[in-house]
Amino acid sequence: MKIKKVQCFNVFFILLVDNLFDSLNISTLSVQNGKIYKGPIKRNSPHHQLWQKAKEILKTTKYIKKVRFGDKTRLTETIAPSITNLIKTVEGIESLWKLLSRKYGIDAMLTKNFNQDPIENFFGNIRSYGVRNIAPNTVSFEGAFKALMINNYSEPHSSGANCEEDHNECLQSLDFFLKDKNIITPDIPDTIHFNSEICFDHSNEIDVGQSNYVCGWILKRCLKFII
Repeated sequence: MKIKKVQCFNVFFILLVDNLFDSLNISTLSVQNGKIYKGPIKRNSPHHQLWQKAKEILKTTKYIKKVRFGDKTRLTETIAPSITNLIKTVEGIESLWKLLSRKYGIDAMLTKNFNQDPIENFFGNIRSYGVRNIAPNTVSFEGAFKALMINNYSEPHSSGANCEEDHNECLQSLDFFLKDKNIITPDIPDTIHFNSEICFDHSNEIDVGQSNYVCGWILKRCLKFII
């Protein structure tokens, strides 16, 4: 049985995309089911050759689209945004690996931690904080982040979110605030001394203006009942 050339290319392309998706969704430090691209990214791992090969093929991948010109239909080539964004994703992962390995000395990287699901879980908790925190400004976002950090912001799943559960753990818990026994308290005197006289002679022009404004408002209200 002979396989057509188009069918061979389809098999090659499907296998390439399958390996590429495996390399972008790595979750363990071991190779699973013999699929080498599910293993962690390292300095000499085969992922780097796969990414270079995938980018070359994806940049030449085009779709055939039917376009009507009056009564006639023509076939035109078009590039799908999903292909363009997939190339940017691969380039972004490559840049992250270079940064983490060269600057911070990381010897293995799991790409699943950079996917959308953990980020969606985090921002979903931010949005649901306070029932409906859908448009927080910088101040309210900071307050929600601090509150969620204390209340264990790393919940496995955000309610109502269309994403996988995030089973990552925090690098440091906040239990040490409660379990720390070496708490240093400053020496506080038993008695507090106050000055016997309080001087109000240091009023400035701003205080005088405020006093005049309040007094004027009170007098205006009083005149309404007198006249």
